[in-house]
Amino acid sequence: MTELSSSLQQTKGLCVETIAMSHPSSPPPTGLAAKGAPSRAASTTAAAPPPDDLPEPSTTQELHLAAQRGDLETLYRLLDHPTDRTVTASDPDDQGITALHWAAINSHILFAKALLERGAEPDVRGGELDATPLMWAARQGHLAVVHLLIKYGADPTLVDSQQFNALHLAVHSSSAFLVAYLLNTLQPLAVDSQDPEGHTALAWACYQGDAISVELLLRAGADVLKTDHAGLTPLHWAVTKGNATCIRRVVQAGADLVARTNEGKTAREMAAELKSLPAYERGLQEAGLDPRDGRKEDLPFGDRPSAAIFVVAFVAFGAMFETFALLAWYTSLILVGAEAFAMHHVVSRVILGVRPASGKKHSHGHGHSHSHGHSHGHGSERVTKSGYLCAIIAASLAWVFYVWLSRFVLQLSGYSVTSLAFALLFLLCAYNFFRAITLDPGTIRGPVGGSEELKEVVEELVERGEFNGINFCLTCMVRRPLRSKHSFATDRCVAKFDQLSRLLFLFYCPWVWNDVGANNHRQFLLFVASLVGGVLLFARLTWAYFYEKAPDLAPDAYCPALVPALICTATKYDPFAYAVAFWACLQLTWTGILLGAQLWQVARQMTTLEVSNVGRYGYMGGKPASVGASSQFGAAVAAAMTPAGTATPDPASLAHAPKPADKDGKFAYLLKLLGLDRFTSRGKAISGLAHATRGDVVNPFDLGIRTNCVDFWTRGSELGVEYERLYEIPAGGFRRAMTDRRKSVSSVSAAAAAAAGTPGSAAAAAVKDSPASGLVGLLAGMKRKMRGYERVPLSEV
Repeated sequence: MTELSSSLQQTKGLCVETIAMSHPSSPPPTGLAAKGAPSRAASTTAAAPPPDDLPEPSTTQELHLAAQRGDLETLYRLLDHPTDRTVTASDPDDQGITALHWAAINSHILFAKALLERGAEPDVRGGELDATPLMWAARQGHLAVVHLLIKYGADPTLVDSQQFNALHLAVHSSSAFLVAYLLNTLQPLAVDSQDPEGHTALAWACYQGDAISVELLLRAGADVLKTDHAGLTPLHWAVTKGNATCIRRVVQAGADLVARTNEGKTAREMAAELKSLPAYERGLQEAGLDPRDGRKEDLPFGDRPSAAIFVVAFVAFGAMFETFALLAWYTSLILVGAEAFAMHHVVSRVILGVRPASGKKHSHGHGHSHSHGHSHGHGSERVTKSGYLCAIIAASLAWVFYVWLSRFVLQLSGYSVTSLAFALLFLLCAYNFFRAITLDPGTIRGPVGGSEELKEVVEELVERGEFNGINFCLTCMVRRPLRSKHSFATDRCVAKFDQLSRLLFLFYCPWVWNDVGANNHRQFLLFVASLVGGVLLFARLTWAYFYEKAPDLAPDAYCPALVPALICTATKYDPFAYAVAFWACLQLTWTGILLGAQLWQVARQMTTLEVSNVGRYGYMGGKPASVGASSQFGAAVAAAMTPAGTATPDPASLAHAPKPADKDGKFAYLLKLLGLDRFTSRGKAISGLAHATRGDVVNPFDLGIRTNCVDFWTRGSELGVEYERLYEIPAGGFRRAMTDRRKSVSSVSAAAAAAAGTPGSAAAAAVKDSPASGLVGLLAGMKRKMRGYERVPLSEV
């Protein structure tokens, strides 16, 4: 492990240098010189004004101290009305460091812009690392400053004395949005450039466990096979960190599992020595490989086992119902439980290839026991994201239909209307169940990665101070509309994402095997409503069937004292039909709650995600802390960028923030499946419902029950929006926008009527010259000052 030890020592040294370039008020570690920043004495001086007994600082020193503090008044006094005519914006100290360096590292963007406007050189070098202001800003992850410097001509391809360019330093800062900005706006970019030890930006990202940057670099074409001078590939560096998500991504990108270092160590052998073998094996399994030998998992039904899952579920449920019919209830319950376990075992272990959990907990990056990416394809999550739970619903519907047809239609008379109503509800339920599964939920589609169009989107968001996790998804590389959410189960952003009571495990509904969003929410609601109504009618027919067909119990027949006689009669007369009816009625426990919550939310123009956010944070679209910070910083950047700039991304607002580890075990998992966990203290839905009902939080989309319902069933037509492209709320709210739209339609109609007798060209001119022509006028009105509902308290909208 000599090569690895040497590389780690050098890495440690570079990390120390990175720390040393922190905020000037933070001195370097004891006994270590700060490379790339002034000496400890200079840093201390920057942190506080000099004592009175020290000599008065020179004009240049005074300017540098002002840059460290962001003191614009001093800058204006020294540069605009100087007493010393020799001072300039680019004057360096004895280490070559300028005021622009200090403004850049401290993210004083207004100060930096003022210096650049007064002639400061953007590519001036200074410090022991011979670095430019852009390098200082990139090392700290200050995206706004980097963008400002590039606008004023700074060269991001330059390297410091360690051969680190802006991309290397952005990766060191773990600022994924800065990495994304550089990769998508500075093409062509040397994504595989190496430092003196041969480390690429991808190797650094893997070593740091920065799974988001790894994904961005791989998407930009980073070479996953490139080795450093010690023979280590990015996979080796991901193993040193023990990050399963980074391992999975580089493996999926084509990493060589048998590549050896200069000492002859493979990634697996290195993982065993570094005690990160569980993370390595989990990463392979999440990538669809056998964790033991790295070969592709040989599943009996390949990568598409859905048909087999549906067949297994249908046969297993039939066997369980028949077991209950053939054996005494106290015997059949045990055997039915065994059959249910066997069904789950066949689906999870045989068909899906899920392996037993090792029980070892290990890191997955970012300091969390559960990594970014939410452990794709592992354990219960792989089962949830398969069609297994959807197959259970489908099998249940099939056996209910069989009992209705074979018992109630053929044997029960006098209930034709009820039976017909059930048939209609069953067809409605089955149809909308199928539609909810197959419809696109409202996927947000953006420009192709690396295209000029994507570059324009990124630069526009940076200029507006909105290039952050609230407004942009780094996984999908698309601008996120309001009310949208990234689904980790299907790896896409969905418009008007409902989340459905956290029944959407990983923001996804396993019962319909799909996300639920703007395009299929209506079908899902109709499915649930018709399911509840159908079960109630089925229960009514079942009661009539046993009441009229089942003979009375014999005088000597045994029936427990607490059990109604009709149940004893039913279980003796037709236990198969009774078992099916009992299973169907059991579904009312969660479907009834879900239906009530969904109807209330439709009436209030809210999604379950927004209700949950209200309960947690008091805001429909985000945490108030991140909202306030983003708004304040965005205002400062706007002033500096003219018209705007970029906001520092809040890790808590990222679309891919790590999911907290589930500490409640199997019971919490069951609550998620039944959709009841949101009513616990963790779900916060009850709190959100209470706040929304009392009107504590103003909902900008709520225009009354009638309008809300019409908008839901017309998919945004009532509000005049496309939820896939709804990025901002109109000034004055949607009620004013609707009023303006109706007025514009009326004016267009009046103009057309007035021009009815004129030639066609004159009529067209009259319509064109009207104050607002249809939707064009509305969209033009919406281009005025907008407000995003995540970024301000809703009470201010």
